[in-house]
Amino acid sequence: MQYTSLVGTWQNEFGSLMTITYQNPDSGYIIGTYSSHTGATGVYYVIGITDIAPDPNVNSQTVAFSVSWRNTVGPTESGANWVSAFAGQVQVQADGSLAIATTYLLQENTNPADNWSSTIVAPSTFRKISDEVSLEASWSRNKKYADVKDLAQMQKIAFGLQMGSLSDNGATPWYAQIGLGTPAQDLKFMLDTGTDNTWITSTACTTAACLAHNRYNPQASSTFKVIDPNPTQKSFGPWGTMTVIIGEDIFTLEQIDTYLGRNIVTTNEQMNFEVTTFYNGYQFQQLACDGGIAIPSPYWKSDGRTEALMIQLYKDAKISYLCASFYTNKAEQLGECLFGGIDIDKFNINTLQWLSLKQVQTVGLEYLWDIQLTNFLVNGFPVQAGITDFVLDTGSSYFKGPQDLIQILINAVTYNGELPTYVTSESALSQYPTIGLQIGSQTYYLQPQDYFLQLSPQYWELGIQVLDGMPEGMLLVGSVFLDTVYSIFDFQNPSIGLARLLS
Repeated sequence: MQYTSLVGTWQNEFGSLMTITYQNPDSGYIIGTYSSHTGATGVYYVIGITDIAPDPNVNSQTVAFSVSWRNTVGPTESGANWVSAFAGQVQVQADGSLAIATTYLLQENTNPADNWSSTIVAPSTFRKISDEVSLEASWSRNKKYADVKDLAQMQKIAFGLQMGSLSDNGATPWYAQIGLGTPAQDLKFMLDTGTDNTWITSTACTTAACLAHNRYNPQASSTFKVIDPNPTQKSFGPWGTMTVIIGEDIFTLEQIDTYLGRNIVTTNEQMNFEVTTFYNGYQFQQLACDGGIAIPSPYWKSDGRTEALMIQLYKDAKISYLCASFYTNKAEQLGECLFGGIDIDKFNINTLQWLSLKQVQTVGLEYLWDIQLTNFLVNGFPVQAGITDFVLDTGSSYFKGPQDLIQILINAVTYNGELPTYVTSESALSQYPTIGLQIGSQTYYLQPQDYFLQLSPQYWELGIQVLDGMPEGMLLVGSVFLDTVYSIFDFQNPSIGLARLLS
């Protein structure tokens, strides 16, 4: 039998359902969930392993898995301390369908004298009823927020972040080098919670802004496909527009298997994205990256032509939870973004707070990650700027907002214009106040060294900037704040986690 994927939904003779959401082709490790129809009413974890190199001359692939009968989505039931172990083999049936013929042991917890009577042995056969794993299949929807220790153990995709040059265009200096195409072309991507566009500069664009970057060459990739050749205009607000076509190719990524001790293996993911054929302007020209990978919020709706990489990885069982976490270190100019989990060694777990996600009411901006900002403080005093939406944008560096709101903040920080919005010596920063962001139960303080951006050896610019087209009351913030915290963008339980970095 050829090696077979078990990912999908299986049903046994009692009507119980097992959904395998992830299978590692290198280790054979599988995880999923189980829902019983024989008395228990909850959803239970499944963990197991299957043969990665079955005998091709025998119609069988061996598999073993266990179920913990502790409910993951509701109140604890009787029997929560029980476990079941299944051992069997996957076989192709006469009609071409797949079945797992198993013998299972159900172990009840007892005192030593009752050991044998606490064990039930019986056969059970699971038949595959679907290859699909819906986004909802493995979610613990009744949990308010993700369990931190669970997130630390999840299967993850890792992106090493590097810090490029800062510029006054307001974009993030952080990018990840990722292979695209076959053979892989090494390109720089920002990982961006502030957009729904996944795009890359291509050799079809010959403007000065495009020539300033490495460009993806579709003709040099044997796996590139054109999905929609019709040029489309994508607006980037005050930056201008970008002309794109829709293509498909393979992203080369690094997958972390924490169950094997942060073992990193290479994996490929095929998906649609925007191939840029034209853009112009100094803002585009100064970008540290060659393209962007969108991390839209749960309120985003795909247009059907392009996809979000994190969601696609989940559908293909390469991550087992839908979240993105960020750690950056300006001093070392290095960082890491993880799809599917967190690195618990990067932050103080006692400072982690989860913040409910708000849905942006402005049509076309539903993809933004919006939370509640209680107060914007300057030297401890609230600034009455009318901030109703506070958006965390990993694709940005500055604070950004509409003209009236931003002018109020600039006036507060510069003491109504007594101080300039730029300095030419680092010592001059000491004249400026401390900014406080009162979010949830905590206040995060930014020193002038945090919210001024050094654009050259002797020039620092205030990181508070007007962005035309922003809705009234919306304040967006990027690396000037996000570089000071560990951030978790939780798609499955719509929320954002913020924690203090370990010193």
